[in-house]
Amino acid sequence: VLVKTGSGFLDNEWFSGARLNFAENLMRIRDDRLALVCEDEYGNEDSVTFSEMFEEVRQYAAAFRKHGLTVGDRVACIMTNRKEAIFAMLATTSIGAIWSGPLPFHGSRAISNLVRFVDPKMIIALDHFQDEGEDYYQFDKILAAAESAPNATTVIVLATKPKTVSCLSEIPKRYFHRPKKL
Repeated sequence: VLVKTGSGFLDNEWFSGARLNFAENLMRIRDDRLALVCEDEYGNEDSVTFSEMFEEVRQYAAAFRKHGLTVGDRVACIMTNRKEAIFAMLATTSIGAIWSGPLPFHGSRAISNLVRFVDPKMIIALDHFQDEGEDYYQFDKILAAAESAPNATTVIVLATKPKTVSCLSEIPKRYFHRPKKL
């Protein structure tokens, strides 16, 4: 567990060679116990069991791998805290890729700067969200993020509004995901 590398207090190497994937450890639970209770911005509640979450994460990870995501790659997420963000984060980390990204509350310039810094291979974004009764359509932020990420090979848009569909051709390297409710 501990290897002393010198005479000083800080000269220690902890867990040398050990590897940990918290998504893998979390996803060991695959029964029908409650894993998530979600409430969207409109007050709609949803619940997800561990078995349902496992299946969602498995499907997300398979899609991410199909689009070339591998160990050490980076994913930028521009999404509110919702179940799809959790599924995508667990899928990303289960692959060994790095999850990062700005919250959608940031402006286009801040999002572009953060995405440029992260230099993601993949961007996953939500087209719309509501906060304290106010609607925010953020297609311009998604477009700015895609344009500021020259190494991004895939931009996944979780479309919740019909008008997003007509705008998708503006985003380079896109992949469109349509939720069941749209």
